[in-house]
Formats: sequence, structure tokens, C-alpha cells
Amino acid sequence: MSVTAAQGFVAIAPDVNAAYTGGWGEIPSKEVVRFRQVMDATITQLALASAGARTTFGIALKGKVDLSRLGLLGHSRGGMNVLRWSKTQNARSIFLLAPFFDKAQRIPNVPATLLLGTCDFDTNQDGAGYFSALRGRPRTQPAYQLT
Repeated sequence: MSVTAAQGFVAIAPDVNAAYTGGWGEIPSKEVVRFRQVMDATITQLALASAGARTTFGIALKGKVDLSRLGLLGHSRGGMNVLRWSKTQNARSIFLLAPFFDKAQRIPNVPATLLLGTCDFDTNQDGAGYFSALRGRPRTQPAYQLT
């Protein structure tokens, strides 16, 4: 996990590989539960660090984290899970990078960007389904699809 607090941004990249590999002993169908647990634990640690508690982030974050301004980025299956997890969070923006497509998930009404890779042979252009699902739905926030 890496952390930076320069220029007014705190960027956290939790390692959620175990959510997908069963590395913590759970069966693969529990990926959604494990992803949520890892993300919830990370947000809890961020809140504690911002309040001045010692955490494993390795730098002082007291007073530097504003969780009311949370932006989320997810790649591949992480993109799909970010959408699932964002339903319980106050995400202010979402960036999906070649996300795995799940037609049950929707991009919330926050500024959103969807970036599809033309050489990603795992997800191909399937993530475009998230953008297509926005058509005809009322939005007050911009959404962009880049290919």
C-alpha cells in the first residue's frame, strides 16, 4: 500500500488481491465480501490516522484526510467492486479503468470517467456497458467514456 499527502491529495492503494485469489482462505464466490472488508478496514484506518492515531501507513496524516471528499478508482474486477462498494460510501467521484462488466451495477450520479483499453483481452470493451446504462437516466453530474 502506498500513501502520499502532497498537493492536498491523499492517495491510498489497498492491496485487494486476496479478495480475488482466496488468499485469506475464503472461497472465490465471497470476493464481494472480502473486497468490502478490505476497503472498509482501509477507510477505518484512514479515519483513525486523520484523527492522529498511529497506523501502518508510515506517514502522519493527522488532519490531512477528508473522507467526505472520497474519490474511487477501480481496475478490472476492482472497477466492478468499486461500484458495488460505492453504494455504501459517500464517493464524490469514480474512475473505472477497463472494468469488468456486471449489468447489475450502475455508475452513481457523481462525476465519473470510464477508460477502456483496446488491448485489454480480459475485459475487452465490455465495461462500455456501464456507460450505455447511463443513457436515458437523469444525471446532474458529468460522465465520460474514453477508449
